[in-house]
Amino acid sequence: MRILVISRSPWDDRNSIGNTFSNWFTDWIDTEFFGIYSRASLPDNKVCHKFYMVPPLALLKNMFRPSKTGWSIDTKSENSTIEVGKEQTLIQNAQQGKKEWMYLVTDLAYSTGVWKSAAYKRFIAEANPDIVFSFAEADAFIYENYCYLKQHTHAKIVTFIADDTYGSYLENKTIRNRLQARRFHKMMHMSDLVYGASEMMCQAYQRDFGRKVIPLYKGCTLGAVKKSNNNPLRIVYAG
Repeated sequence: MRILVISRSPWDDRNSIGNTFSNWFTDWIDTEFFGIYSRASLPDNKVCHKFYMVPPLALLKNMFRPSKTGWSIDTKSENSTIEVGKEQTLIQNAQQGKKEWMYLVTDLAYSTGVWKSAAYKRFIAEANPDIVFSFAEADAFIYENYCYLKQHTHAKIVTFIADDTYGSYLENKTIRNRLQARRFHKMMHMSDLVYGASEMMCQAYQRDFGRKVIPLYKGCTLGAVKKSNNNPLRIVYAG
């Protein structure tokens, strides 16, 4: 089986998305993983090694040169480093200054689809996924990937609702959030299978979108406890 994972952040065990992917997909038998993401940093995990990256600055600088907007990475053979300083500065400025227009411009740039270059299409053809998996985030990058993969592959699309993203789009009615709310509806109906992070969330999204949403939880393996002052042992989860 071949699984293509789409995300904004790289599959890195040190971030929450990457840690969740590895938690779910480690030790799958007879399965090959591929990833597509939109941040200028390298992945770091033991599950997936082949990626395609489309960083926002590369996209904005090369809107009329699609061949320079993205590139493939094999973390088993990658020797070069990626320049992340400028992108990190842009992200920090947007977060600290609440510059919504920066996010809107980037979202609109991804919505053009110009980054779906010959290299991107070759990567999709090489991956030839049976399953496409993504968190339910309706930014243009993930949505445009859904559209291309739905049309050009035989893959089944699996979407995981981790947070009430649709509710956040409706709560703050910026131009970008309105676009994302529309895309979210389309993504729910493009999906062949939808998971949710809790029973309550599954019930709410089933009601709002008229389709089945199945609970999917993140697990852990507890090792032997050498010493405990509590009886019974109390485990606290935070994060």
